[in-house]
Formats: sequence, C-alpha cells, structure tokens
Amino acid sequence: MEVFRLEDILFSYPNGVEVFKGLSLRVCEGEFLLITGENGSGKTTLLLIMAGLLFPQKGGVFFRGTPLTEKGLERGDFARTFRRCVGVLFQEPDIQLFSSTLREDIAFGPQSLGFPDVQERVERASALMGLEGLLERPPYSLSWGQKKRAAIATVLSGDHDVLLLDEPTAGLDSRWRERLMTTLKGLRDAGKTLVVVAHADPEMDAVASRKIVLSAPEEPV
Repeated sequence: MEVFRLEDILFSYPNGVEVFKGLSLRVCEGEFLLITGENGSGKTTLLLIMAGLLFPQKGGVFFRGTPLTEKGLERGDFARTFRRCVGVLFQEPDIQLFSSTLREDIAFGPQSLGFPDVQERVERASALMGLEGLLERPPYSLSWGQKKRAAIATVLSGDHDVLLLDEPTAGLDSRWRERLMTTLKGLRDAGKTLVVVAHADPEMDAVASRKIVLSAPEEPV
C-alpha cells in the first residue's frame, strides 16, 4: 500500500535556489527508506514536505491517496488522522523540546492526539531512551546527547505508523547509537514505515530497504 506519493514537484527557497525540479517519489507501507546526499541537497526539505510542514510550488504530494496541502491540513479530521499516523523527528532537539519538564514534552503528543494511555506511553518511551530518572528535569538542563534521546522519546511516545526521522543518530555516543539502531530495526520489523535522513552510514544502509541519494542544486547565476 502506498503511504506517500510525490509527483513532479518543484520547490524553491525564497533566495531563488531551486532544490527540486520534477522530483517524483513513492514510499510504500512498511518500507524503510534512507535519504542521503551532500549538504544542501534537500534531504531535510524533502522530509519536511512529507511531514506537511513545507509545500512545493508545483506538483502533487499525496498521503495514502489524499492530497497533502495547506488547505487540506486545515480540515480537522484529516489533520488529526495525519498527525496520529505520522511522527516527525527534527534534526535539532531544541525545536522538539519546549515544555517545563521532560515528562511534559514526552506526553505532549499523545495528549494532543487524545490517546487515553498518556502516562504509559511516557514510561515506555522514556525507558527505551534511558530517561527514567530525568523526567522531572527541564529540557534546557540536559546535555546534548540527553536532549537528542529526549527528542526521540517524544516521537516514540506517539507510536505512529509512519516515522520521518532527520539525523536520528547524530550526537549520540556509540552505546546509544547502537541502542537506537536496535530500536529502528524493531520498528521496521513491526511493520512501521520509516523515512530516515542520514549522511553516508554503512550500518544505516544495512537496515534500510531502499536508499536514494540527492545531489545539491546548482547556485543561480
């Protein structure tokens, strides 16, 4: 079953740099798609388009056959379904952490989406990322690695069918990187759909079912 379909999209930044011109892509249910490429190639931009946070100037983006547009996401029913299904990890953890305590941050997604078992989800996600003793701490007091694990926990607490992850292993030490890779493999094996942005990484290559490599666009003359 098709999860995302991008048809002949064109996306340019306000400075005139054309990132995508005629890009088409399909992501299927249960796929682990790895997106790599040089800096400035549009890896994060592509992820944010699939997340419904950026929109192309031309072309079509579809989620399970429904157009993914600004207007469509203004509909409460579709927006709620989409946000329940799709979880997003940003590259910078400080974007994801904004509450008074880590517990509140991890609980925010499930609460917003109306799940009844919020605290159970918080406990599970924090345990996976080794954060049980930090839940009452303010996010700003955490180390970079702890913030990264906390940001990942905010996504895992949603138990989404589709995960869009931007550089999930960046900033993690070898122990936590290995533990996260084990978690990603488990999610893949459980039938989740994963789209992961990462730099060249043989270990991530081995886990992914498919990889695409983006090239940086030429600067305008």
